[in-house]
Amino acid sequence: MEQDKNNVYAPTEVHVEDVSPAGRQELATIGSRLVASIVDMLIMMVLLYSVVYAIYGSVFQPYIDAQKQGIAYQIGFTLAFGALGIVIYAIVNWKPLESGGQSVGKRLLGIRIVRTDGSPVGARHVLLRRYLPLAVVSLIPLIGSLLAMLDSLLIFRASRKCLHDDIADTIVIKA
Repeated sequence: MEQDKNNVYAPTEVHVEDVSPAGRQELATIGSRLVASIVDMLIMMVLLYSVVYAIYGSVFQPYIDAQKQGIAYQIGFTLAFGALGIVIYAIVNWKPLESGGQSVGKRLLGIRIVRTDGSPVGARHVLLRRYLPLAVVSLIPLIGSLLAMLDSLLIFRASRKCLHDDIADTIVIKA
């Protein structure tokens, strides 16, 4: 439809193309993201439970104590355990995330995190915007579990982006 060039009230005509970094770079498969996540989780479990064992002499003792002390102690223990997990994850993955946008699991599977515009993503951005918000919310009973499930299920979209990718404006690509 041809617009009247002299009509000051006519809408402007602008052609904008959608530029997608996923078109230039191949997205990581759902399977590779899953396996990388499992590898990262196993590493975290070993380290986290090793720290708990070193402190308590048993992996199960803190849970037994929490059961005996009541709900306030249980909530405090859950928050402390979650915070410890976040700190250990940051320590283990800071250098790999900073140097290549890869956690240990992602490096093993040959995938990496980048910004949606294709630019590199630093460790601070990944840890504070991609992981921390959902890690904190996941500590809230019921709501945290539902949000974690939603986060995981969103990967089945065409963009293969989870909720944490949307929050941090990131994608995961083949390295």
